[in-house]
Amino acid sequence: MVRLGVGVMCDALEAWVAQIRELLDPPARWSLPNPCPACGVRTVYRIKDGEHLQMAALQVGAEGCECQSCRTVWTPDR
Repeated sequence: MVRLGVGVMCDALEAWVAQIRELLDPPARWSLPNPCPACGVRTVYRIKDGEHLQMAALQVGAEGCECQSCRTVWTPDR
């Protein structure tokens, strides 16, 4: 049996809390209609609640911009 230190367990719990908060109260994001400069994709399709949804590939938030197709990320300073 592997024994973990209290610090390691606290770090894991804090990471879980952050993931739960993001799931229940996601940060604000905006869509850009422009195609992705990296892959050229303008729209992506996702399944949510059993429905096929079309959404813009470029999503902007506090952490920067991310392409939902190729997962390229641009930081806020760019």
